[in-house]
Amino acid sequence: MLPVMMFSRFSNSSEASLNETAPCWGTAGITRAALYRSYLIIFACSLGPFFFCNVTKTRWLQIGTTIARWVSIILMSSIAIARIIEFPEVPRLDHHQLPTYMSLLNTPVRPNPPIANFAKLPSAFGVCVYSFMCHHSLPGIITPISNKRRLFVTIMLPVYLIIFACYLLLSGTAVAAFDYIHDLYTLNFVPTSDPSLRPGWLLLLADYFLALYPVFALSSSFPVIGTTLTNNLRSLFLLLPSARRGRLVVRWGVPFLALVPPILFSMAVNDVGELVGITGAFGGSGIMYIFPGVLVFYARKALMIKVQSLTLNDESVAGDQPGVIVVNPYRSPFSHSLWLILVILWAISCLFIVILNKFSVL
Repeated sequence: MLPVMMFSRFSNSSEASLNETAPCWGTAGITRAALYRSYLIIFACSLGPFFFCNVTKTRWLQIGTTIARWVSIILMSSIAIARIIEFPEVPRLDHHQLPTYMSLLNTPVRPNPPIANFAKLPSAFGVCVYSFMCHHSLPGIITPISNKRRLFVTIMLPVYLIIFACYLLLSGTAVAAFDYIHDLYTLNFVPTSDPSLRPGWLLLLADYFLALYPVFALSSSFPVIGTTLTNNLRSLFLLLPSARRGRLVVRWGVPFLALVPPILFSMAVNDVGELVGITGAFGGSGIMYIFPGVLVFYARKALMIKVQSLTLNDESVAGDQPGVIVVNPYRSPFSHSLWLILVILWAISCLFIVILNKFSVL
């Protein structure tokens, strides 16, 4: 998505005529597809070497990206609220009309979104999977805490409420402020090319920052997730007896296995909606639902075996005294097996609906 954003930012093609063969700079002779793939190659060559490093070496990247994310959330929400405040003074835009390019720097138009559009529901499932990515950061929050009792009330519930508030703030202000929302929301804040509509340097700087925000965010998350995937794949390969004799091949070959497939996939598909929908629905469902569900099932099974062995040992020591019942003090409120079944059914439902939508059945 980063190359998609970059060539959308630097291309001069109008919104109504965006296609792969359209030129980016008029007579420059560079098409949008060529520029997209050029940025993709630069992106891979710049961040690909991180796949060969340890994830802790990207610490400062993560800190910088965290600051950029909070600044972006505050800026986007503030600018959207400013547009909403100006609406009573501007004409209302009919729903069938689309603006040439939505930006704070253009005259704001009052959006008129439909109350509900169920035709778009199937395509939203792949995007909705990404909204659950917030649990990816929970281990980093929970692990440093020594006393893990009442974690759900003291840590997890407040964290999820803050995440929900951020989602609600961004989506609510976006729907109320813009009649047309791009697949990359930050593209709604791209500065206009009309010099007469340029604001002061401070607002212009904020718009350029928001336009380039996906570059900052993905430049951090891509190497972090890539090094995590590389380490996981390397651990799996080293479990094979034959791989132990070829540790050098595993050490340098596995990073390419983690890096090359997403780059090739991005070369073939440059539509942000398709990228998010496909990767979110298929890859995301497996990573966020199916694999965690299977891991939790077998982890609980192994824990029960250990608890039973401890109980038997206590009974043998105590003789005729009743056995000691061992209870997991960190048991989740969702410890019942029904929750695992619901998670798997939800993942299968998402995949089924997205597949039907891809084949235009829905």
